[in-house]
Parts: sequence; C-alpha cells; structure tokens
Amino acid sequence: METLVHTLSPADYQRYYTQGLSYAEYRTLVDQLVRENRTSGPEQSQSLIDYTQLNQKRMQRIEKIWEWNPEHLDALKNNPTPEHWIVITEAWCGDAAQIIPVLDRIAQARGNVHLRMLLRDENPELMNAHLYNGTKSIPILVRLNQDFELLGQWGPRPEPAQQIINQAKQTGGDMKKAKEDLHLWYARNKGQEIVRELLEA
Repeated sequence: METLVHTLSPADYQRYYTQGLSYAEYRTLVDQLVRENRTSGPEQSQSLIDYTQLNQKRMQRIEKIWEWNPEHLDALKNNPTPEHWIVITEAWCGDAAQIIPVLDRIAQARGNVHLRMLLRDENPELMNAHLYNGTKSIPILVRLNQDFELLGQWGPRPEPAQQIINQAKQTGGDMKKAKEDLHLWYARNKGQEIVRELLEA
C-alpha cells in the first residue's frame, strides 16, 4: 500500500463516490466508446482508441474465465467491515482492464463493499490526492470506510507486475516487450495476486 499524502475530506470522498459509475455502468461506457470508435479522456489518438478496443476484449475474457481460489473466497466472505471503493481509471488503460473486473468480483464476494469508477482526467483533484510515486498512474483503488474516511490506496498494479515495469525502466529495457511480459503475467496469474494483496491490506 502507498504512503498517502492527501487533502480530501470524507465529504469530498462521498461526493466523488456518489458521482461514480458502477461496474455495469463502466462496462456499458467502454462498450459505447468502442462502438463510437472513441476512448475516454481528452486525447482521442488512434493508439488509445485501439487500446480501448483491446481492453473491452480483456474485460470480457476475465468475466468469462474467472474462477475463485476457495481459500480466498472464504477469507473475503468472513470480512464483516463495510467499505466504499473508488477506482480511478480510463478506458484506454490496459492495467485497469486487467484489474477492475477482479475488483468487481471481490466486491461481490464481500457483499459489503460498494464499488464505483471515476475517470482520471475528469477528476484531477481526486487523482492529485492519490498519485503513485508522484505520477498519475492508474488504476488506483481508493479504500474508504462506511463514513467515507480514507483507509488506504492500492495500485496501479500488483507488486510482481510492477516489478516487470520497474526493471525495464531501471535497465533501459524495451518497454514494448515489458508491456507484453506484463500482460502475459496477468494472463497466467488470473487475478489471484490482486485478491491476495487486497486480503493482506
């Protein structure tokens, strides 16, 4: 979990949460953007539009193949504490496509976690309160208690996935290959590390 430096109040977080999209609404948004050959955010480059189309397929795949580790599922169901979760995202973000469907499954399994999505570039104050190492990396999961007090944040990706990117940056490696390795890791791990890290949190 990231060390937090934030300036938002519980009232601010409640306002953001109320404005957020449910998972179903977020999926509908992505589907609409794909139909319209667009993406979210102010930059409408062809590369970001292509990523959005790929991300739609990634989310569909995860929804189709998801399977629970019974040990994880039991641990989630035994957590009685209600939480509100806000995920800062964009439709073009490949990590978000790999992670958000898993967060939705976690929220469903808990039964007392209420999940909402907000777009990064439409909510700069929220994003600036939850930077990762000083950058606007997404997705970021903001965890709040039932009174909308901040519990912590997680993201932009599981630690083993982050290490793939960090190593490429530190060694001047091929970032295109690093991103291919990253999504291969996601495919092999099948969301289990995401669940494990959030259970630890």
